[in-house]
Amino acid sequence: MLELLNYKEMPSHGLAIICAGGYGREVYDTAIRLSRLTRNPKNIIFVDDFADKIIIDKKITYAKVILTEEFINSDIKNIFNAVIAIGEPSLRRMLYQKFSNEKINFTTIIDPTSCISDSAKILNGVIVGPLASIQA
Repeated sequence: MLELLNYKEMPSHGLAIICAGGYGREVYDTAIRLSRLTRNPKNIIFVDDFADKIIIDKKITYAKVILTEEFINSDIKNIFNAVIAIGEPSLRRMLYQKFSNEKINFTTIIDPTSCISDSAKILNGVIVGPLASIQA
């Protein structure tokens, strides 16, 4: 199991992918590709309120899954950068506000196959998927 990632220059021991559903697993795959390209391995964890169910269903066997409250109330949040891997914009906004209030460090993940214009502005917490094209 290779673990992860080259994100922005913020020191970190790993990546916390908030939400372990289908999109979370896609983000995991992107993070692994970045890790291989940059030769900068990091630990990956999933943060999800349904951690017990996910593990029991064996949907995720390659990374640790922890409950949201455990992540927020522990020192783990200080050594992991995070992204929110959920597609629904209003839910993502709500989760971003919740985690920002808890002083979570957000990072950006950009798939190496994407094309991003030099004039585009990418903020922390953004996930750019494979073959995406982002213009100004």
